[in-house]
Amino acid sequence: MNGKIEFGLIGYGYWGKNIARNIYENKDCNLNIISDLNESNLNYASKKFPQTKTTLISDNVFKNSSIDIIGIFTPPQTHYELIMKALEYEKHVMVTKPLCLSVVEAEKIKATSEKKQLQVFLDDTFLFSGPIAFLKQYFKEESFGDLVFIQSSRINLGLIQDDCNVIWDLGPHDIGILNYILDAVPIKVRASGFNPFEDIYDFACHSNCDLVYENNLFASITLSWLSSIKTRRMIFGGTKETVIYDHLDKDQQIKIFKQSILPSEIDASTQFEYSVGETVLPIIDNIEPLKKEIEEVVLSLKTNAKFVSDVDHAIKTIKVIESLQLSLMSNSEFIDT
Repeated sequence: MNGKIEFGLIGYGYWGKNIARNIYENKDCNLNIISDLNESNLNYASKKFPQTKTTLISDNVFKNSSIDIIGIFTPPQTHYELIMKALEYEKHVMVTKPLCLSVVEAEKIKATSEKKQLQVFLDDTFLFSGPIAFLKQYFKEESFGDLVFIQSSRINLGLIQDDCNVIWDLGPHDIGILNYILDAVPIKVRASGFNPFEDIYDFACHSNCDLVYENNLFASITLSWLSSIKTRRMIFGGTKETVIYDHLDKDQQIKIFKQSILPSEIDASTQFEYSVGETVLPIIDNIEPLKKEIEEVVLSLKTNAKFVSDVDHAIKTIKVIESLQLSLMSNSEFIDT
């Protein structure tokens, strides 16, 4: 693909605005047209990007012959239809998480894109961040030891979605991160859910999810729209060290603690021993993840380089979420993935 990549954008809400800005700022891209159902959003877009066309009608994006790739940043239940329509019009696709709402739909998207030789990019922004790149490499280091447990918390006050539960809304972030860092998927999962608004609302607003991997690795994820305190934290416990990734700590997102718990080999009367040492604050690349992601989309379109958050990555995430959903509907029983 030569010249600038022509982008069309469908959905200019909270996240679409960030996507549009990064496309606009990339020298290899042209933000050709933006579509949204909200006229005030389009008025705002016109002020930010005077050279970009705006439209209330998404078909004007699909039928624009100059468009190379369509970005879809709309509610999850709309993804499948919009992606398939973009592929029908011979457009590459970039779409926010989740790719769609079932493995069946995801497999159809994969088959269609491969048949038409088009690329589908999942916007899994965290995978392009400095902290996640660091963690993926660091857990291979001998100094960390073996990974034993993971605890993740993604909680905040709202936004309660009207089309999906909290697992589908927030879960793709943590599950996508773990699938990428570990290069593995859990062998079984379970989920519990809570909804204090059953009289007026149908979906779980708070969920605890347990993921079990091979080699007895265990991950616990808490997801919630009900917390007045926003938390984005992952704790990785190893046999030699503990690593904390706190996304909201802008000064130091990664902290390494030379602390661990091990079965005792010293005193037969004591089951465990504890090691306590220094704290290490590594230097992490702080490039804006979304900027890097758009750069990687461009590289993939121009050279066919592999994109880490492709359809296969998306399918792995959806399989885990589908299994968690099934567990939620089955009295929190463990479900094989």
